[in-house]
Amino acid sequence: MSRDYHDLAIESGDSPSGAHRHNGDGERPTFDFADSFPRGATDASSAGDEPVAVNASAATRIRMKEAELSRRFNVRFSKSGENAICRDDAPDPQKCIAIVTKAPTLRQLYGIEVGLQSSRPADKTASGGPLEFYFLRTLQNPSRGSIATYRPESANGRAGIYFDPGVLNANLPVLERDICSTDNIATSIESTIEHELAHNSEHNYAQYLQSHKELEGYESKLGWKLVDRQRGKEKEEVWILQGKDGAYYRFADNQKASGTKWLRCNEAGDPVNQNGKPVATDDLAESVDGSEVKQRAVVTPATNYFPDPDEMLAEALTLFRSGGSRRAFLFKDDPQLYSVAKQFDQDELNRVYGDSEGKPTFLRAYDGSIVPNTLAESAEIDRLERDQRLVDNAAAACPADGEPQK
Repeated sequence: MSRDYHDLAIESGDSPSGAHRHNGDGERPTFDFADSFPRGATDASSAGDEPVAVNASAATRIRMKEAELSRRFNVRFSKSGENAICRDDAPDPQKCIAIVTKAPTLRQLYGIEVGLQSSRPADKTASGGPLEFYFLRTLQNPSRGSIATYRPESANGRAGIYFDPGVLNANLPVLERDICSTDNIATSIESTIEHELAHNSEHNYAQYLQSHKELEGYESKLGWKLVDRQRGKEKEEVWILQGKDGAYYRFADNQKASGTKWLRCNEAGDPVNQNGKPVATDDLAESVDGSEVKQRAVVTPATNYFPDPDEMLAEALTLFRSGGSRRAFLFKDDPQLYSVAKQFDQDELNRVYGDSEGKPTFLRAYDGSIVPNTLAESAEIDRLERDQRLVDNAAAACPADGEPQK
């Protein structure tokens, strides 16, 4: 059954509605705005600063789209010229160097729309207020480029997602389907939003745990352990990741870059050499590339970006909520990681849309939509989880030149 993208809209804040699988293959429908932005098209200027046609018509379309998304989702968009945040690299931390906002482009808003839809109910915030979106004129930290950043508290005291100007300079595709990738997550506006919304889900869960201390976090299920590491007279909390061989690994790059240096350590987080013997300093520890740590990890991360458990789960949730072949890749790479992401997502659905006892009323269908919890829907999800053809079909759709098949 074919369906239009807007058939997925959840107008009520209390329960999802109107979600139906489109053709039984677990993939998403073709979104109705796609013809406005064909593959490779952009409405960003060559400088990547503002839309090309900065006129009354373009500004009106942007405002109308912002208003539509604010009605459909629990979100708010900053106005051009707002003081959004202080720069991370200010010489004096006590003195704020404010970063001013600008207007988003329509391409950004369309990508945000898809990311919000596939991630519901991650647009909810712990405070109950709207999730804030800020589009910055200058980088949050010029020494560390990024696309977007989630912060639990924005300038208005609510959770916020901040877009660095590089998101326009890069001219990112709107959708993941516009990128041919058989290696999990490519970089699009859609996947960026899904990743940052996953962090909002994690923050909401952390707040929930404060009043439900009988529940455990997800970190240990992913193979992570938080330790108090002695640094001279001081102690610091660090996350260490367990390997299949019983060894542990600690991320050693504060910039959190993908695929960079890790150090082998013991269960206390202290450095060890390749033979597992303690050494005096980090410089003497076995240094391991991120791709190698990924292979050694007791739970295989979904991508090469996993500097801590929050990022590891956010990447997995992005794939899971994207649905279709990307969800299939997640299941194929590590069923345990898939299981953690699926349970985390279901728990959130139960908290927001469950019955009075928090029991499942809705499920995440294989294409990412939210459907009623029925035996038929559950059986269909089970069927698609076992269908290796989803992965095979995605690989077949990507020829050697890397261009998606038309």
